[in-house]
Amino acid sequence: MVNELKHTTLTASVLDEATWVGVGTHIFESQTKGDTLYASSTTQLSRLGIGATNKVLTVIGGVPTWQSTLAGLTLTSPTLTTPALGTPSAGVLTSCTGLPMTTGVTGTLAVANGGTGVTAKTGTVAVVLSTSPTLVTPTLSGTTTLGSTPIFDVGSGNAEIDTTGGYVGLILKSTQDSAGGSLIKLEHVSASPAAEDIVGWVGGYGKDSAGNDQAYASMRIMIESPTSGAEAGKIEWHTGVITAWNKAMTLSSAGGLWVDKYFEVTEVAAPGAGAANTARIYAVVDGGSLTDLAAVFQDGTVAIFAQETTPLDSPIFAQPSGVTVTRKMVKPHPGVIQFVEEYPDGKRFVMNELQYHDAEKIAANKGCEGSLPIGWEVTTLQERIDKQVGILDRQIDSVIENANKTLVEATEIMGRIEAIKPINEIQEKELEALKKRLESIPADIKRLNQEREELNEKKQTELARKS
Repeated sequence: MVNELKHTTLTASVLDEATWVGVGTHIFESQTKGDTLYASSTTQLSRLGIGATNKVLTVIGGVPTWQSTLAGLTLTSPTLTTPALGTPSAGVLTSCTGLPMTTGVTGTLAVANGGTGVTAKTGTVAVVLSTSPTLVTPTLSGTTTLGSTPIFDVGSGNAEIDTTGGYVGLILKSTQDSAGGSLIKLEHVSASPAAEDIVGWVGGYGKDSAGNDQAYASMRIMIESPTSGAEAGKIEWHTGVITAWNKAMTLSSAGGLWVDKYFEVTEVAAPGAGAANTARIYAVVDGGSLTDLAAVFQDGTVAIFAQETTPLDSPIFAQPSGVTVTRKMVKPHPGVIQFVEEYPDGKRFVMNELQYHDAEKIAANKGCEGSLPIGWEVTTLQERIDKQVGILDRQIDSVIENANKTLVEATEIMGRIEAIKPINEIQEKELEALKKRLESIPADIKRLNQEREELNEKKQTELARKS
């Protein structure tokens, strides 16, 4: 039978011992080089023909057979040379190199296994794997967009922005078209606010000549009264003197200004009248080389109440002690009245001077020595009131615009809160900050309305005076 063991053709009719044990006297049917002998049954030996190159010998159905693949086998520490593994269902690779990560793997590699755990990203470089990551020395460039009401929490430390340039730093730019611009808000959230608490501090610090840190000046925003319904604040300016602070100036809630030493003003051109119910105090050249201290009132009247008296030819220097002087009122022209002291030699010293620019007062000034000089400013009550009413109208428009803007912002914030609640996209702190801002809006609107009413009252007063 095919592939079974048989004797070769006998040369004699009797199978002797030499033929039985001789080499080459037993062969397989169709025998070729490389064939394998195996028991095909309990009574029969058979031949398995040589397999093709790279075939492996395995067992199927209890008999040997050649196969192209191995299935269900465990290979201990095999050496595979450039194998094509296909798609293995399981396995452990260690100390492997050259695996192509872009084409050699599929699926998402978890963070615990050294991957990112994400399937896509919007950037071009790194992937942030945490909702509250700690970023160490990150570099931000271009335009960085922050979410709604972001909060930077640095605990009890400082947040620092370093720059190597001069006159550069933090810029807040408002790109909307309303009257309101950018805001820097210094807030002290205290459960027990008290008078003299500092709610905000802006300081200037540097080095001294020995390289030591030195505080040079600060502006402090403080509480005058924390009582609800009667809140009041003030601003203090402090200067650094060696290792201590000197309170140099204070602006109270009532508008009172206090200074530690003195005011010093530089000579300026006469500024003209200010707003209704105001007076301007300034230093002005007296027409020669001396300095006068003057005040100008709302109708343009100028009172010169202090003069520099240093000329060497002044009569107060030239005349002896005890000389009798005559006090006179002199009217060089309808715009000026002087109160002078006249000495025996006829020389005069001006003790006080009043200058008028109101048309009615100039017309009422009789018995003057000369006429108004060319260029002397003259205004009427009608002109001054029209000017002040125009200023008040612009202020009222600004208050109304700010109130409307506050209402729009409140509506937008409420809309954002309602939108984010179902999908829970912002943290609890951000929601709390939005809620606090909403709570403060009614008070802001009340304050703006009160300011508008005050401006309207001023306007009505001016109109009444005008009529």
